[in-house]
Amino acid sequence: MSSIACGNRVGRRGNIGAMTRIGRCAVAVGLVCGCGWLPDKLEPSGGPQLDGTTELGMTGASTSAATAIEVPETTGTGSSGGSGSSDGTAGTTGPGGGTFCQEACSVDEDCDLGYPMGFVCFAGRCRGDLCALDGECMMKFSGWENVCENDSQCANNEACVDVGLGIGRCAPEPVPISPCDIWGTSEELMLPRFDGGGLVAVCGTDEYTCDAGVCANPCTHDGECVEWDHPGQPICDLDSGRCVCTSDEDCTGTGKPGFTACLDGACGCVSDADCEWPGEVCFDGRCGCTSVDACPKSTVFDGTTVVCAEEP
Repeated sequence: MSSIACGNRVGRRGNIGAMTRIGRCAVAVGLVCGCGWLPDKLEPSGGPQLDGTTELGMTGASTSAATAIEVPETTGTGSSGGSGSSDGTAGTTGPGGGTFCQEACSVDEDCDLGYPMGFVCFAGRCRGDLCALDGECMMKFSGWENVCENDSQCANNEACVDVGLGIGRCAPEPVPISPCDIWGTSEELMLPRFDGGGLVAVCGTDEYTCDAGVCANPCTHDGECVEWDHPGQPICDLDSGRCVCTSDEDCTGTGKPGFTACLDGACGCVSDADCEWPGEVCFDGRCGCTSVDACPKSTVFDGTTVVCAEEP
């Protein structure tokens, strides 16, 4: 059972979307970052539509420069016709409205974390959830980073497995001193060795699949909507696969800034006063910014720039 997301509205552990709310959470390792493990994420709109041949997550596909437009300092006016004010009145925007603190990238190298960790620059934002095949999601969320052709190129107690990408990955084998469940994030899987030497047991997760170009893992029961994974959203909506809230009390009980109301199954703000940081305003249930001055000064990724902008 992986435990990946942080406040994600999409699924049990959903996807690792563009980094949008930065500096509030520290980055950890691999593709697992942020509040506990992951930062707040860009709400996906079905994900990038891939043709099934471009392995974005594997190769670091070509990127587009950020098109962020920084909004001038105001008393709380959002974009797309929305408005918020410092007196605590609600800021409302239409779909896609509002401006938020984000990290803008231009090339894949901007998304390194000291060294390449699997993030790529897509539409001007660092993404770690893009995929073309289910095997990419298995590799990403299992943490199998090292490329190999046979077991000799892997560490002790690792096997070189084939996840269907035409390239081998080193995966840890379960051993008595380190069974798969010791990490609480993986299970024992039987996969073919990359060199054709039959099946081998390794530790990983196959719960994620590639859905419309994005790795996703919808919930199947309430127990998967654990509090530290989805604060304020303890109920699994089976129709959508989302972890949702059912009352304002679900949200306020978390003590998280900006979590004051249950809005269409997700915790959010209803007024600017609900937001935590100076200069933040409430855009359609989400705390956003009116200028980059309201954003953290530091970045998570090596080469990104902090912007206050509409989401791509």
